[in-house]
Amino acid sequence: MRYCLKCINQQKQNLRVISILFISALLFLSGCGSELVLRDLPLTISMFDIQNLPTQSSYPEAEAVILVNQTDNQTLLENSKLITQVTHHVVKKLFRNGNDESIVNIVVGEDEKLLGIKARTIRVDGKIIDVQPKDIYTISGYAGSSILFANVQTYRFTFPSTEKDCIVEYIYRIKQNRPFVNDTWIIQNNLPTLRNQYTVTMPFIMSALLPFRYRAFPQSIEMKPMVVMNRSDYSTFYSDPVTYIWARGDVPAFKPEAHMPPPETYRAQVRFSLSTWGSWSAIGEWYYTEFFSPQMILTDSIKSLAKEITKDCATDSGKIKCVYNYVQKIRYIAIQLGESGLRPLKPQEIIRNNYGDCKDKSILTIALLKSLGIEAYPVLIQTADRGRIDISYPSWNFNHMIVKASDKKNAYWMDPTSEFSPFGALPWVDQNIPSLTLMDTLKAVMETTPGSSASKNSVDVALYADVTQSGKAVVRGTVISTGEIASAFRSMFYEKGYEEIKDNCKNMIQSDVAQQSIDTVIISNMQNLDTTFVIDINYSLPNTYQSQADITLFNSSMFKIDSDMSWLGKGKRKYPIWYPYASTIRKKSVVRFNDTTRVIHSFPDPVSITNKYMSFDKSFKRTSESTIFISETISNKAVEIPATEYSIVSDFYENLRLSGNSMIICKKKQ
Repeated sequence: MRYCLKCINQQKQNLRVISILFISALLFLSGCGSELVLRDLPLTISMFDIQNLPTQSSYPEAEAVILVNQTDNQTLLENSKLITQVTHHVVKKLFRNGNDESIVNIVVGEDEKLLGIKARTIRVDGKIIDVQPKDIYTISGYAGSSILFANVQTYRFTFPSTEKDCIVEYIYRIKQNRPFVNDTWIIQNNLPTLRNQYTVTMPFIMSALLPFRYRAFPQSIEMKPMVVMNRSDYSTFYSDPVTYIWARGDVPAFKPEAHMPPPETYRAQVRFSLSTWGSWSAIGEWYYTEFFSPQMILTDSIKSLAKEITKDCATDSGKIKCVYNYVQKIRYIAIQLGESGLRPLKPQEIIRNNYGDCKDKSILTIALLKSLGIEAYPVLIQTADRGRIDISYPSWNFNHMIVKASDKKNAYWMDPTSEFSPFGALPWVDQNIPSLTLMDTLKAVMETTPGSSASKNSVDVALYADVTQSGKAVVRGTVISTGEIASAFRSMFYEKGYEEIKDNCKNMIQSDVAQQSIDTVIISNMQNLDTTFVIDINYSLPNTYQSQADITLFNSSMFKIDSDMSWLGKGKRKYPIWYPYASTIRKKSVVRFNDTTRVIHSFPDPVSITNKYMSFDKSFKRTSESTIFISETISNKAVEIPATEYSIVSDFYENLRLSGNSMIICKKKQ
């Protein structure tokens, strides 16, 4: 199957467009109020010029194939405001029964309203089974790690009576109060798609002052829409609808690679934006004026709270830290910008609720600092795990808000929603990415958030192992972590029971050693984020010897230092290799052989593997007749490595794997 983003058969596309425009025009002229209808399947197939239904042999790796993915946006004026009614129609053929493709989740944000859903299964024998309204479940809010809710709704249903080679089909309509703010046409899905079409229809007079801009990503894609005027005998020329049509055919499934950047960065798509947003400053002014500033009310109680929180602080930096620590402890509800509303609560309401989302916790932090006369601003970002912002194309891509504050000497970047990030450090999802800082003067500045180095995100492991005559190793270890690794450990162990903690610690011990057992674990500095996170662990490995006649081999790797290497493969990569953050792991091991019948015969030579992205060193030293000191350090200095450099990375990990099999050789005494 060919997929060319630069050229498709224009003649066939024109025929498909003309056949669909009549229905689009009728929907528009009726004010989008018509009832949702699922057409006869043969008509849909004919309209989109699908000659034959695909088979599993055509897509041997696919769970299903999308026959039609159609999105129609009908843009209107309602009470002098621009609104859009979005109708989304999907037809899929399932190649396997009971897979995830038979479940649908429709997410409706705070500023949206669901107008209707229809869904059905078309069995192989032609029998149609409709999804009943009672089988469509509404899930209110978003639940994170705790039972906290946001004002977003998910409508979920499962297609009935699915079987191999059946067709599933659904259509739904949503009313948007803020069109083109966060609209995106995803061209590539996780399934192969035969026909993918996106349309925007509006009155001709409105199109003369086009309210939207668009850009295709990657920018190498040619994605100019076809523009068609829908003349009608039932309207005046100026109210006749104009339709913009983007279409693609035979789109392959997007196939992500392990350890790649967020797929949203590379998945083919068209992003829309308001035409008035010609600059990032315009976006900042729009958000600050309409949503943020009206909520920034400094009541007397907020001012009193700010003074109470900082009563023991002598400096502005100390006050900023105290405010951050206070807001950080307020319960966080996981609402992200663009998914469930743009307007934060008023600071007083957040105090009363004792919970908030990112924009709530940010506005409270800023309000408390402003009450103290300290400069503080909201900062809009798209987190690193959700893709990248194109600096050259001002648009609303933000899903998170953080805070930037400053005293007379320094700037302080803070994410009050990050439960385990100490003051002065951002979590990795906020680091080294473009951000839009909103100033009180209605100016917005695009800045890059601070990052962290490999030396800041580190683990130091100290091991003391006593090996008995039977080969059992009793190990005492201390693991000291800093930076993002310390935050990850705190998150892993937070509010866990003792047995869960022991199970998690097992994963840090070399996996190829069978029947390892954890004796005791002690966690230190869980709550004090300004200190290192410490794990003291005692464990035993029952059989570390491999005996061959008079020779005994001892595996020197008793604790994981390398990463999972199962994702590595042969051949080339299409996408870069991506790590959340740079890091360094150091391990010092002292191994004492308490076996009077054996002596240390030899140990491996030093190993040093270095390239421009990562390094590994391992050395051995005999400190007595029965004791070996082992030193290991691995450092990952890069966050992103080009796909063209994949061979460098795979060679590094292959050499690392081989070094992990290094053995200390003991011989029986003569």
